[in-house]
Amino acid sequence: MIKIEKKLLGVAVAAALFSLAAQADDSTKTTSAGNWDGEFGLQYRQFYKYADVPPSAPAQDMDTSSASLLAHYNYQWNGGKDTFAFTPFMRYDSMDPARSHVDLREMMWTWDRDSWVWHAGVGKVFWGVSEANHLVDVVNQTDMVEDIKGEDKLGQPMLRATHRGKWGTLDMFVMSGFRERTLPSSYGRPGSGLALQDYRVDYQSPDGNMQPELAMRWSKSTGALDIGVSGFVGNNRTPQLLTTGGVPLLGLNASSVPFAVNLDAILARFATLTPAQQAAVQQTLQSNSSLYYSRLSQFGLDASYLVGDWTFKFEGVYRDIGSDSYSASVLGLERTYSGVFNKPWDITYYAEYNNDSRGNNGQAVLQNDMFLGARLALNDAASTEIKLGGFFDLNNSDRSIRLEASRRIGDKWKARFIGQSFYVRDTNDVLYMYHDDSYAQVDLIRYF
Repeated sequence: MIKIEKKLLGVAVAAALFSLAAQADDSTKTTSAGNWDGEFGLQYRQFYKYADVPPSAPAQDMDTSSASLLAHYNYQWNGGKDTFAFTPFMRYDSMDPARSHVDLREMMWTWDRDSWVWHAGVGKVFWGVSEANHLVDVVNQTDMVEDIKGEDKLGQPMLRATHRGKWGTLDMFVMSGFRERTLPSSYGRPGSGLALQDYRVDYQSPDGNMQPELAMRWSKSTGALDIGVSGFVGNNRTPQLLTTGGVPLLGLNASSVPFAVNLDAILARFATLTPAQQAAVQQTLQSNSSLYYSRLSQFGLDASYLVGDWTFKFEGVYRDIGSDSYSASVLGLERTYSGVFNKPWDITYYAEYNNDSRGNNGQAVLQNDMFLGARLALNDAASTEIKLGGFFDLNNSDRSIRLEASRRIGDKWKARFIGQSFYVRDTNDVLYMYHDDSYAQVDLIRYF
C-alpha cells in the first residue's frame, strides 16, 4: 500500500511540475524584466536484478520513476555589464527519499568591468579538460544522488574575481557555507544499502561548514596549448567515515580514539556481506561512526594540446587531507573524424589512463584504469548523439560500461537513453558497491 501511495504521489508531483513548466513557457512571452527558460524532465530507471539488503532495511525496488524541474532566470542591465542569474532545481523520486531534493544551482550577480569581472552569490564553476575523470574540479560539491558519474554539482556560495590580461586569466575565490555531499538512502539505487543519511556529520575544522575556503586558478591559451594551474584550501569535498571501529566484518578494529577511513572502501566491503551481517553492521556503525569532512589542500595542473585532429590532455593533482597525502593523474588523447560513412557525421574517440598513487588498496575508484570511449554526432536538425564509454581496471577484469543516446523531438522535447552496466567481481574493488546495480534509464525532457 505504501509503494502505491508513493507512486501516486510521484504522478501528482510530476503533473504539478509539468503545469509549472507550461505556465513558465507562456510567461516568457510577456516578461520584460528578464528571461525565463529551463527544462522539465520525466525519468524512469529499470534495474536488472534485486539488490541484497539487510532484512531490517526497506526493500529496494527493481524500478523507479522521478520528475525534475530546472529553471533559469537571467536579467541584464547597464548595457549587459551587470547580470543576475537564478537557477533553482528540484527532483521528486518515487523510491529514494534522499533523491527527492531541492537545490539552488545558481543565484549570482555578475559585474563586468573591462579587465575585471566580479561575481557574488551562489554559483557553479568547472575546471578540467579530461573526458571522464575531472580530477582538478574541486570548487563545487558533487550531487551524487543525481548521477554516479559525478558531473552534477550543487551550487556553492562564493565571491569570485576574474582578471583577464595578456598573461592569461586569473580566477580567485573566497567561499564559505560548505555543502555536504548528497548520498542515497537505504532505498536508493545505485547504492550500497547503507543508510548514511542518518549519520552524524563531523568536520576537522572547528568552523565546520562555515570554514572559510580559498581557491585560485590561472589559465592561458597560446595557440594549440591550453593550460591551467590551480590551488584550493578548504573542506574536503569527499566525505570519509570517522569511527572507533569494532567492526571486524569491515576490517575495522576497535580503537579508543576515532580514526578516519575511506568511505567508498567501507561501502564496497559492506556490499560483500550477507543481508543478516549487513543488519548487524549497520547498527554498530551508526552508534560509533559519523560522516567526516577533513581539511583539504590541493594543487592541480590541467593542459590540452592540439595537433591536427588529435588532442592530448593531462590532469594531475596533489592532495593533502590531513591524515593522508597522495597524487592522481589522467593522461589522455582524443581524435575526431568528420564525414564518416560519407555522411555529415562526426565520430570522436577517447582514450584516457587514470592513475592514483594509493594503488590497489581499496582507496580509489580509478587507481590503474583505462577509459575508452566514442561519441557519434549525426549533426542533424534533431541533434542526435550516441556516446559509448567504459572504465577498465588494468589489475583485473572489472569494468563499468555506459551507453548514452539522445535526440530532440521537435523544438521543445528531447528523449535520452542511458544504459549503465557494472561487471565487478573483485570484492576489494571500490566499485563492488554497485555490483547489483546495472540499470537502463529513459528520460523525456521538455524545454521551455
